[in-house]
Amino acid sequence: MAARPKGPRIHLISPRGPLYRHRTGIWKKSLRYAPLTLTTLASLVPADLDADVRIVDEGIADVDLDASADLVGISVITGTAVRSYEIADHFRARGIPVVLGGVHPTLLPGEAAEHADAVVVGYAEQTWPELLHDFAAGHMRSRYDQDDHLDLSNLPRPRRDMLPSRYYT
Repeated sequence: MAARPKGPRIHLISPRGPLYRHRTGIWKKSLRYAPLTLTTLASLVPADLDADVRIVDEGIADVDLDASADLVGISVITGTAVRSYEIADHFRARGIPVVLGGVHPTLLPGEAAEHADAVVVGYAEQTWPELLHDFAAGHMRSRYDQDDHLDLSNLPRPRRDMLPSRYYT
């Protein structure tokens, strides 16, 4: 049995929206694609943090609202904003810092900031590792903006192994 990492426990969540419910009726799996955002964020967690990263796609599984986490990251699109804010507010009420990112917080960072300890604006490929190092050092900022000169080359592969493939097309 492998030892638990010594670094922060990071939970990455993709909230369910009205189009993606985890109930599939008579079908064994929904016509759903595995979310690329969460697996990409997981791949960008700096190795030196020795983090324990968990991914929850609420389209296929419920969020454990009692989960032990040091940091919660939520990927938000407009269709999931209300649910995202409910989840964020819950974890923040438990004293767990929350980061919101994605299309909706990028377009409405002020609104997202009302429900988060930090907001990621734009692509997270550069800012997410920086945010995590800042968090580990105890000085996470309230906002992280994408660099004007974003370079998406030479990035690690998304951690698709962290999602149960049987639920996706």
